Amino acid sequence: MHRKESHYLIRYDIFMSAKFILLLFFVFNFHNCLNAQNKNEIIWKEGERLSWKDFQGKPEPRFAAASTTYKLVAHIASEDQKSIFIIHAVFYKDQSWKKTKWINESVLSHEQTHYDIVELFARKLREKTSKLKGKNAEELEKRFLELYGQTDQEMDEFQDLYDTETDGSMNGEKQREWEKKIKAGLDSLSKFKFESVSLSPAQ
Repeated sequence: MHRKESHYLIRYDIFMSAKFILLLFFVFNFHNCLNAQNKNEIIWKEGERLSWKDFQGKPEPRFAAASTTYKLVAHIASEDQKSIFIIHAVFYKDQSWKKTKWINESVLSHEQTHYDIVELFARKLREKTSKLKGKNAEELEKRFLELYGQTDQEMDEFQDLYDTETDGSMNGEKQREWEKKIKAGLDSLSKFKFESVSLSPAQ
């Protein structure tokens, strides 16, 4: 079972911008701000897997053993006349839940794959972002927002298809097929496993 939070975009600026600035950080603190992580959040990292202790939310009264809450999170930053796009797959502990009497390792693998799918689409978005062209930062960011919306929608549809075909982990054969499929997808996009994409406007 999966649950996605609403779109999540944050913009950071080092220098003042009349149109875009939402949050302003001093240069010496800039990278620390970008890397700050709420203790309630888990950012996807290669080789690290979820455990049942990460599911800390209150179970909902419906027929499901567990539910994973995630977001495809994008930060837009500006530094030295470059636009920097930081893209993460994020898991939320307090909104993800389990029913202790119903869970097992098969259910956990199913939920892990939901989370892996978010990282797969984060990598797809990084790949698309790396090919963006624009005459200025405003144009680059506008095109990124369009890509972000499209990719987020594609991810939703893909997640639904995963749940349908695996019957929420009940179909073991399909579950294993999907796990292999997502691993292969992540491996094929290993070039884009790094969180940020830096672009300069076209001259």
